[in-house]
Amino acid sequence: MNIIEIDGKQLEVLTAFENNGKNYLVYKVDGELSCSSYELTNELILSKIESDEEWAMVEAKIKELVEV
Repeated sequence: MNIIEIDGKQLEVLTAFENNGKNYLVYKVDGELSCSSYELTNELILSKIESDEEWAMVEAKIKELVEV
């Protein structure tokens, strides 16, 4: 289990993956499953996923990972 701290919150990282040149991080925070896109420069920068298409892709990827 990997734990990272972002903005004072501890995130339990479940998996990371890339899709169409964009990086995603799936994690639990406060017991809830979440996902963000991310950039890794000098620090980890998380961005919200806002489009329905992007959420559908993320949900399909999570389902694929759970079925393995």
